[in-house]
Amino acid sequence: MTIDRAREYTVIVNGGSGCFFQPADPEATYILTAKHNIANAGNQITDLTHFQYQNDHWEILTIPFENLETGVNYFPHPNKDIAIVKIQRLAGLDFCFRLDDLDFDRNGFSLLGYPKVRRDEYPDDKPKWYRPDEGISILDTLPGLLRGAHVPGNPSYEELVGQSGGGIVKIDGDKLKLAGIINKIPTQSEQLGRIEFTPVHVFNEIIELHKNQLAPLLPSHLSSFEFLRQKAFELNLDRFQRENLGTVLSFLRLKAKEIVDSDLTPAIIKDKLNKGLLVDENDVDNLSDMQVWQAWLELLTVLNIARNEKCSLENLEEDFDLYRLKYLSTTDDWTEHFHSIQYADYKGLKTGEGKVFVKTSGDTSPSGLLDLPEHMVVDITRDFNFELLKTDSGSHPFKDFKFYHIDYLKKKCIRDNEGSLKGLSEQEDILNALRDEYSKLFG
Repeated sequence: MTIDRAREYTVIVNGGSGCFFQPADPEATYILTAKHNIANAGNQITDLTHFQYQNDHWEILTIPFENLETGVNYFPHPNKDIAIVKIQRLAGLDFCFRLDDLDFDRNGFSLLGYPKVRRDEYPDDKPKWYRPDEGISILDTLPGLLRGAHVPGNPSYEELVGQSGGGIVKIDGDKLKLAGIINKIPTQSEQLGRIEFTPVHVFNEIIELHKNQLAPLLPSHLSSFEFLRQKAFELNLDRFQRENLGTVLSFLRLKAKEIVDSDLTPAIIKDKLNKGLLVDENDVDNLSDMQVWQAWLELLTVLNIARNEKCSLENLEEDFDLYRLKYLSTTDDWTEHFHSIQYADYKGLKTGEGKVFVKTSGDTSPSGLLDLPEHMVVDITRDFNFELLKTDSGSHPFKDFKFYHIDYLKKKCIRDNEGSLKGLSEQEDILNALRDEYSKLFG
C-alpha cells in the first residue's frame, strides 16, 4: 500500500470527502464520512466520485447515488458529525482496517481528502483532486474526539476546504489502518489550528442504532470462515505434486466447510478467547489479519478430521486447554523468535499435553517442528525472567509443551505422504488416510 494507492479508498461526498470501509456484510460497502457533508446539502447526496487504478491508469468512477434512498442507505449519527452511506459491495477494497489503539503510536498519520480548490481548478486533470498530507501527529485525546496536529507544510485554508469527511490513516505494509474521520478543519482565521476528527470506533454507535440494516465494522473474513476457505491448505507444489495431491487439498477445503457451517466465526473466537489468542502483544491489530484466521480454519478442520468430532463453540474452551495458535508477524524463521514464543500467555494449557502451532507471515522452517536439543532447552530455561512467564504451573513452555509450525500439518501429513495419497480419489479413502496421519499428532 502506498499513499497514492490509498486514493482508491477516498471518496468525494458532495462538497466534502469520505472513506471506503468493507464491513462484515458481503453485499455492502460503507462510506464513512462527516454528517455535515450531506446535511448541508439538504440531506441529499449529489456526488459520490472515486478513483480506481485500472489498465495502468486512474479511472474516475461515479457511484449511482440516485439509487440511494435517504433513511435506508444513509445513516447519520443523531448528535455527532459522522454518518455512514451504505452502497452495493465494491470489489478490491479489502485492505482498510480499523485502528482503535491511538495511544500506542500517535505519529506518522496521513490526512486524505479532496480539497474543493483542486476540483475547481483542475477540471481536466482530475487525479490532482486527491490530496494526501503526511506526517500528522495526534496531540491529545478528548472523550469521543481527537484533535490532529497542523498539516505539514501549513497548507492554506483553500487547500483544506473539502477534506472534511476524509480519513486519518496510517500505512502499514499492504494495509491501510483507519484511525478516524475528519469533522472540522480550521477556519480561515485559524488556518494553523488543529484538525478535529472522530475515532473510527465511534461509528459503532450508528451501527448499534441500526442493527437490522448495518453490519459491524469488521473485515468480512472476521464474520465468517467462508471468506478464507478457498485460501486454506495452500501448498507450493510443482506440476506433478499438484496432480498427485490436488484432490487431497480440494477435499480438505471441502471439510473446512464444516467449520464454515458451524457456530464458530473468527469474530466469535476473537471475542470469546480475547487476550488468550497468541498474537504479538504490541500489535493487537494482527487479530484482524487474514493469516491468523486462515491458520485457525486449518487447525479446526484438522481437529475435526483427527477426532471425528465437529469443533463447536461449546467445546472451544476445552480445545483451548490442549491447543494454542501463536501468530508472529514476521518473515523471519520462526525458530529465531524464542522470546516472543517463550513469554506468550499459556495459562490454561495443560502441562505435558499442550501443543502450540505457530503461524508466521513468512516461510516455515525446513522441519516445521521446534525440536530443540536438550542442552539448548537447559540453557534457555536457565536464563529467563520468572516474572514474564505465563504458565499455570510456573514450568517452562519449552519443557512442557510441543511447538509446531502450522504448515507442519501440511508438510508432515500431506507432502511427506505423497506416495500413499496420490492414488486416492474417493472421499472416504482420503478421509481415512488423513485421519491416520493427524491422529498421530492429536490422538
